[in-house]
Amino acid sequence: MKNVLYDLLERNQNNAVFFDMDGVIAVYEHEAYKWGPFGAKPLFAMQEMHYFLNVDRDERAYHMLKICCSAGVPTYLLSKADPSLPWVREDKLLWAKHFVPEIPEDHIIIADSDKAETIMVKHQISELKPNMILIDDFNANLQDWRSAGGTAVKYLNGLNSKDSWNGYWVDRLQIPVPGTLYA
Repeated sequence: MKNVLYDLLERNQNNAVFFDMDGVIAVYEHEAYKWGPFGAKPLFAMQEMHYFLNVDRDERAYHMLKICCSAGVPTYLLSKADPSLPWVREDKLLWAKHFVPEIPEDHIIIADSDKAETIMVKHQISELKPNMILIDDFNANLQDWRSAGGTAVKYLNGLNSKDSWNGYWVDRLQIPVPGTLYA
């Protein structure tokens, strides 16, 4: 089994790692995304709730992020925000600045749409490179990233499983040291 994180840290000169927020660095709470009775909006979509300001940080994923930062690997936070909910973008930025101070503001990217496309536009490239690594919990994001040429690593957060993903993965219940990222 290949240890992707160890390999990344050994060859960090040309690598970049992109950590998803919702479900990776920020704990995903399934209930916050459910529509309420009689069409009531989910918690995350209620402006008065400022849901994303109050999400817990996933300490295991955060530890992995700190390992990448301390090794000098360019590290980013990457998330999506529905453009019809403008406060979500601002709340996610404020959350990231508070809970992940290691990441400079210009490395916090809140996409309106496809994450891979957003990064290609930002970096003015036509395709992702294999040394551009996304750690995400959502298969559609991982598939888009891999299809665009990047390396995708599924983060198992306790709500999803590796069974639905044919590729690299990391389990949050394992300590993020050599031997915890597998193919």
